[in-house]
Parts: sequence; C-alpha cells; structure tokens
Amino acid sequence: MVASEAILWLPSQVWFEFLRRRLETLVEHHQSLYHRNPAASNYGVMTGLFTYLMQSVLFTPTMVNSYVRVFGALELQSDRRQIWNVFPT
Repeated sequence: MVASEAILWLPSQVWFEFLRRRLETLVEHHQSLYHRNPAASNYGVMTGLFTYLMQSVLFTPTMVNSYVRVFGALELQSDRRQIWNVFPT
C-alpha cells in the first residue's frame, strides 16, 4: 500500500449535516427504547451506551466508562454462547 498521507476535505455544511443526522438517529432510537419499556432491567445500561455513542459523534472520548466495557463484554459473551451453544439461554 502506498503511503499517500491523503486528507479528505469536506465543506462544513456537509460535515455538520452528517453529524446532525447521526445524533438525530441516536436520539430517535433512544426515545423509541424509552417508549417501548422504560422499566426494562437494562434500560440504564442502554441509556449509558447511547450517551457514549452520542459523545463519540462529537469527539473521541478519552476514557471508556465501565458500563460500556461491561455491556460489550456481555454482548460478546452472549454471541459466543449462541455460536458455540455453550450455556444455552
């Protein structure tokens, strides 16, 4: 691969429209989750995950919160259980 050190230049209007749509989509999904079942046992974890994703749209978080790491570990563990049929749920 050639090391070209290319930079992609975008007009501000295009970039900020892209950011606006990403944030709007995350907010809509979070609201739909709330309207489905706000008393769900994992609603707090999901809210934390949505908050982390919204922050990631605007800047690169310097620190990943523990609930994001725990959620990722649980999802990975769940996928492994289904793939290998270990501890079927």
